[in-house]
Amino acid sequence: MGAAEWIGPSDGEKDKLDINAIASSLPAEASALKATLANSIVKGVDDMRRTASTEATQAKATQRRLAIAVVAGSAVAALASGLLLYGQGGADAPVSSSLVSLAKQNSVVIALLQIVSLLIATAAAGYMAGKDFGKLWTEYRREAETRRIEIFNNALALIGESPGTGDESPLRQFLEFFRRYQLDLQISYYKMAGQREDKSANRALFATSLLGGATVVLGLIGGISPALLSLSAFLGIAVPIVLSATQSWATTTGAAAKAASYQSAGKALQNLRFDLTKIEDAADAGNVADVKKFMDTVHGIMSAENGAFVGAGPLPAPPPTPRPARQR
Repeated sequence: MGAAEWIGPSDGEKDKLDINAIASSLPAEASALKATLANSIVKGVDDMRRTASTEATQAKATQRRLAIAVVAGSAVAALASGLLLYGQGGADAPVSSSLVSLAKQNSVVIALLQIVSLLIATAAAGYMAGKDFGKLWTEYRREAETRRIEIFNNALALIGESPGTGDESPLRQFLEFFRRYQLDLQISYYKMAGQREDKSANRALFATSLLGGATVVLGLIGGISPALLSLSAFLGIAVPIVLSATQSWATTTGAAAKAASYQSAGKALQNLRFDLTKIEDAADAGNVADVKKFMDTVHGIMSAENGAFVGAGPLPAPPPTPRPARQR
């Protein structure tokens, strides 16, 4: 058995960068990697990464909830306004008459719904403007990604002091660790995240297309059937409101942009993975420089993906790796 077997095959659905769990799962033969992962300059950076990642997740979830409140609250308030105006009119057609009657009978409830919806939308919009959770998410995500890269930089710097040779060498152990918990894990992440965001973007596109078509159909209904003219007029107000809300949600979430960013980065890493066999040979020969060059290329793709998506440029370079004595 060699380092590849000690580290094990990648599992995109279950793997995660948990330094403590990874170190605990390693066999005794992988002592060099175990010692490296236990080093304070690796564990300390991992603690900072985990904190930033948690903060990013919370900021994103809060932004999503507030965005839903703004979009949905505004849409409901606008629909309520249209229904109140609709209830002020009259119609002889049975369908229109029943709707007008319903609107009149429940005008107080509809008005309260309008007020509450406006209150929710306004409060959520104000809170978002004051805290700017989108910016917080961007900052925390960049911090987490920078620290993630720093973990591997620090680990390689420590291993590079005594890289050894062969398929059980400390350098090969590091490469297998990098392969499973950085390269392959990022490929899996980009693939799954890209598929998720692509589905979200497609749902929004389908909804906007359907509502856009409905707007045209409603106009035809009013022209073909005068009895339904009043109903068509109301729906002609309501449907564009829902359409606008759907488009606002698609813009707020940025699903299409996320999907494109993730898919592009994932393909770049998959293409780079074809060089892995050559880098394994370099690691077995104790060639730290080639391993580092490969690692830096992977990190460059990750940095570009993050910078392209958030519009803030590539990730900042991690700080130089400190050089304390290796822990035994």
